[in-house]
Amino acid sequence: MTRNGRHRAYWLIAIVSLATFAVACGRATEADINAALGITPTPTMSTDDIATATAEAAANATRVAEGGEDAAAQDTTNLASLGNAMIGRTTFLSNCTGCHVANGSGVAPPLPGANGLAAPLTDTQLYNTIRDGANHGADIGGPGAKANLTDKQIYDMIAFIRAQP
Repeated sequence: MTRNGRHRAYWLIAIVSLATFAVACGRATEADINAALGITPTPTMSTDDIATATAEAAANATRVAEGGEDAAAQDTTNLASLGNAMIGRTTFLSNCTGCHVANGSGVAPPLPGANGLAAPLTDTQLYNTIRDGANHGADIGGPGAKANLTDKQIYDMIAFIRAQP
């Protein structure tokens, strides 16, 4: 067999093998593939189930943050997981950076970061501080003067604050 003949034979074998593989894969059912790979599929939640679970989690987190649970439960509540850090950044920038400048040059110390005011606080304590506006009078314009922040906006801000290095 010549060199050209061998080259054609290799290509023929490769194409036949690929075609055989494609046909064989097309005949297997999803259950057969899952069984062969050892996969146990879990049911997918409907959009209604997801919306209900999210609403329940947010309501529970708010209840805990407002003191509806004992102190131990409050300290382990992860409110940042209910928020979106990117949206929280926008809310933080529009409500807090007038005083809490990241480099410390503001009239108040920075909140985010390892040395920020929020670092030693639990998420629940931070939620209460933002919601109630501790140390922020109406004359300062802090969150105590801005009662229009929703729980979701506060969760987003907590997520942003926690995401900062």
